[in-house]
Amino acid sequence: EKATSISIDYAVLEKASNVLTIKADIIWDDVGSWNSLPRYKGVNRDNNVLIGNVITHETYETTVYNDADGLIACLGVADLVVVRSGDVTMVAHRTQTDKIKELLAKIADDEKNRKYL
Repeated sequence: EKATSISIDYAVLEKASNVLTIKADIIWDDVGSWNSLPRYKGVNRDNNVLIGNVITHETYETTVYNDADGLIACLGVADLVVVRSGDVTMVAHRTQTDKIKELLAKIADDEKNRKYL
C-alpha cells in the first residue's frame, strides 16, 4: 500500500504533545533542493554546476544536470536550473525552484503529459 505523501513535521510533530526540543549549534541545509548542489558539488570559474554532458558559453550562476543521452548547451544565460532526466527537460530560474511541486501538479493534470511523471 502506498503511503501518503506528507512531511514528517506536519504529519507527526505538529500533532504530538510529548515532543521536546533542545538548542543545538548546527547548520541546516536542504540537501534535497537544486540550489544546494553548488555547496556540495562545487562550481566552475563561472559559478556553474555542470553534471553530465553539458557545454556552456557565457553562462553564469547556473546549475545544469543531464542524465540523458545527448548534449545540453547553454549560451548567454544566468541564474537558471536546467534539468534533463530521461525524456523530460525542466528550465527554471533558480529563485523559482521551490515551486517545482506546483509544476509537477500541472503536469499530473495534463492528460497528454502525465506519462512523463
